[in-house]
Amino acid sequence: MTVAGCIGFVGLGQMGCRMVRNLLLKAAAPRILLLDLKQQVAEEIAAEFPETAARAGSLPEMTREADVVISMLPACAEVQAAYLSEEGILKHAKEGSLLVDCSTVAPSTAELVQQGAAQRGLDFASAPVSGGVLGAEQASLTFMLGGEERVLERAEPVLRHMGKKVVHCGGAGSGAASKLCNNLALAIQMIGTSEALGLGSQLGVKPEVLASIMNASTARCWSSDTYNPCPHVMENVPSSRGYAGGFGVRLMHKDLTLALEEGHRVGSMRLPLGQRAAEVYAELAKSDEGGKDFSVVFKHLFPEIVKARS
Repeated sequence: MTVAGCIGFVGLGQMGCRMVRNLLLKAAAPRILLLDLKQQVAEEIAAEFPETAARAGSLPEMTREADVVISMLPACAEVQAAYLSEEGILKHAKEGSLLVDCSTVAPSTAELVQQGAAQRGLDFASAPVSGGVLGAEQASLTFMLGGEERVLERAEPVLRHMGKKVVHCGGAGSGAASKLCNNLALAIQMIGTSEALGLGSQLGVKPEVLASIMNASTARCWSSDTYNPCPHVMENVPSSRGYAGGFGVRLMHKDLTLALEEGHRVGSMRLPLGQRAAEVYAELAKSDEGGKDFSVVFKHLFPEIVKARS
């Protein structure tokens, strides 16, 4: 057990629900409060762990009881509302509470929440994650933590229940910046992997064969060897179950937009591949595939190959 008192967890989407289950499975605290806009999700998890978990009635109620608050929310607006509003976390947090936001947001949002927490004498860290839904399921996430060193020392034992690695990136916005850079590279890699597999298929090389070559060669990357976008090259990934679940297209487009905005903010940096990736995911976000996993970009580029392999 890591926390002697209570953990509050806000945001039980594809990632959050899996992360909090690991906290419960590993008995990270004697009491864990759950909160999500979809009350049914919180109720289902609470029913699964009746001795430890309970659905919180509201954000202020949860925050007033929790010794540690962890949030996993979709975007900057939701994070700012959860932390900075009159009904938010900073307004109602207990003295000495530890606050950890695992959402992917702009560095400026993390810095804004940090400033508000500091004014109240609360410890806050922005700790976005990498590893996707599978990493959340297997408690193998990497946390990119932005905040003071002493906050890292408080947060790491809790985060280790949900991940395998906690990296201290620097100040409050550095974790968020690291995550945006990671997802910028990830989107470009996923599109590049998809194009290579599609071209290979058109040239008569089976995707399984080409993937095995890439995974043992210089083109090896996570999008190829762990999360392959071509159906049935790998099982137990979204591409082999109709691109359901996983990390959504619209979330990837949001992250790319944030990355490009940050590039412009720091000096109008040229990010041509990032710009093109954002355009591709913008197209996807408006299509019928917009609710699918971001690896559906393979289907977007090569629908005939996906149809033949379904």
